[in-house]
Amino acid sequence: MARENFEMRITMKDPETVQTVYQIVMEIAEDEIEDELEINFKNAKLVDGEIVLNSNPIWDRCENGACFEIAMEIASQHPNYSFELESSFEGAGDMLFDEYAKVENAEFHYTLTRDYGDGEKETKKINKVYDGQKWIKPTKKPKKTTKKASSKPIYVVNVTNEGAIIKEYNGTEIDIIVPDFIEGYKVVAIGDLAFSPDRMGVSSKIATARKNIKSVALPEGVVSIGDGAFAFCKNLECIVIPEGVVSIGDDAFAFCENLKSIVIPESVTSIGSTAFYNCENLVIHAPKGSFAEQFVENPPEFAIEDGMLKIYMGKDVSVVIPDGVVSIGFGAFAGCAHIETVSIPESVNNIYLAAFSECTGLKNINIPNSVTQIGVSVFEGCANLKTIIVPSSVTIIEDSAFCDCINLTCVTIPESVTSIAKSAFDGCNNLAIHAPTGSFAEQYAKENNITFVSV
Repeated sequence: MARENFEMRITMKDPETVQTVYQIVMEIAEDEIEDELEINFKNAKLVDGEIVLNSNPIWDRCENGACFEIAMEIASQHPNYSFELESSFEGAGDMLFDEYAKVENAEFHYTLTRDYGDGEKETKKINKVYDGQKWIKPTKKPKKTTKKASSKPIYVVNVTNEGAIIKEYNGTEIDIIVPDFIEGYKVVAIGDLAFSPDRMGVSSKIATARKNIKSVALPEGVVSIGDGAFAFCKNLECIVIPEGVVSIGDDAFAFCENLKSIVIPESVTSIGSTAFYNCENLVIHAPKGSFAEQFVENPPEFAIEDGMLKIYMGKDVSVVIPDGVVSIGFGAFAGCAHIETVSIPESVNNIYLAAFSECTGLKNINIPNSVTQIGVSVFEGCANLKTIIVPSSVTIIEDSAFCDCINLTCVTIPESVTSIAKSAFDGCNNLAIHAPTGSFAEQYAKENNITFVSV
């Protein structure tokens, strides 16, 4: 026997007709299915946003799987009610329509499906509207036109107990006056990378707009400027920092090449070591005796975080890296052409990618006996470097480690080194490798047509 499932959705503008629905369905159930089906409307429950009026499947009590399930959904944007009715009884739909002839402004939609098994199904759909006199087909509703919302607000904020922290600026103004309040909350902080075009995920349009920013006035009430907040705003010329700001984070104005003058108020008691990194033309004005004045008079040479020397900002030709530094970060000294001598402490065990690349004035540097490998491009382009002694702790010399050290004539490599990248000494045309006979370094030198000297 084919199983028939009847699904019905009824939308009514008059909520009072709910009781009428109850009565009609109960009458149909009693008249047509008699006591084969139990329907109890007294046990209505609110479940997941729906008022479930009845759910009494009796697959084990009726051969053709008869089941009435009536549910009422509360429409989220419309005062109407919506009903769904499922039944195996084919005539239930027409009977309901007949009874509902009394209900004006009601819409009925139902689907009858006959399942013959083996994947064969027959489906019948009916849509009707009662206009007060007769059932008619519903007219198609005009499509709603909605105004396309902007992708992002001008200011994206995080709200805390203290107030609003600006997370992102998505505007296109080049002269910006940050409002005192956003979304009803007092602005208390500029978040990390909030105005920076270098922020990950920023569209090219917004990134360009941020690069073009010329001036920014922060409101009173702001207490902190986050890490990288205005980094790479290359056209920024003027920033007004109000009294009350306490901290300016690392890289806050890094690479703001056109920032020539800034006034830091007396309230500031913390400035990140790289806050104004690569602001070559900047003059900082600060009250006498203030923290900012001390920062200007004694600028930090090193940015060190969790034992890593992240960047060198000094002007000395001879650099002594502080004891306690455990690693020298990616590009930490890159491009510091003025440096001639570097002393590295025994506490350092890692020298990362391009750490001293393009230090074209570098003549002397020691590699401590705590370093285990010389990384990619660590000394690439150090044109004045002439000699290097690799300590016995090193086992690996990586790609382009000494590439284009055009004046490098002597490298002493210990027996401990068991791996040297083919490009490690590219461009070192006058090089002689000094190493023990029978070592990997000897083999490398001969395979790459480099002069070998036994030690």
